[in-house]
Amino acid sequence: MATVKSMTPTKPVVVARSDLQAGHIIQESDITIEKYPQAVLPEGAIADKKGLIGKTLKKDIFKGDVLRIKHITASTPIPAQLEGYCSKDWGAVELPVGTADGMKTLKPGDKIDIYGEVPVVQGNQTATSVDKIAENAVVLITPEKEGRDAYVVAVAPESIPAIAEAVVRDKKLAVVVINR
Repeated sequence: MATVKSMTPTKPVVVARSDLQAGHIIQESDITIEKYPQAVLPEGAIADKKGLIGKTLKKDIFKGDVLRIKHITASTPIPAQLEGYCSKDWGAVELPVGTADGMKTLKPGDKIDIYGEVPVVQGNQTATSVDKIAENAVVLITPEKEGRDAYVVAVAPESIPAIAEAVVRDKKLAVVVINR
C-alpha cells in the first residue's frame, strides 16, 4: 500500500456535520473541526468551536461547509433569519392559522406572494376585492408540530399593515409559491 504525504500547510476550521437552516441555534453536535489547506480557506473561516455554541445561523449551511463569521449572529432565530434572508427594514409576521394548509413542503427561505382582501372604493361605497398584499415574502418558520398551522414570514414594510389587519380581523389569506 502506498501513501502520499502532502506538504501543503493546513489549518483547523469549524465544519457543519449536517445541513442547517438559517435561524438554527448551533449545538455541539452540529459542528466538528477539520483540517483544510490554508490556500483554499474562505475569508472569515472560524477555527474554534468554543464561541459558536448557542449562536444563531443567519444563512443556510450545508454539510461540510466551513463556518464563517458572516454566517453567525448572537441574535435570536427570527431576527437572525431576517438578517440573513432580507433587507434591514423588513419585518416578521405570523400568518393567520390555516394559511397555506396545502403547502406543508414550504421551507425557510422559500419565496411566496400573499393575497388577501383589500378595500375598493367605488363612488360612495366601499367593497372588498382580493389582491396581492405582499410580494416576494420569505418563509422564516414553518409549522413544526402536529396541529400547529402558523407560518412566520418576512415581508417588506409596506406589506406589514395589510397582513396585520388580516390577522387581527381573522381574515383568510392565500399563499402563492413563486419561482423568482
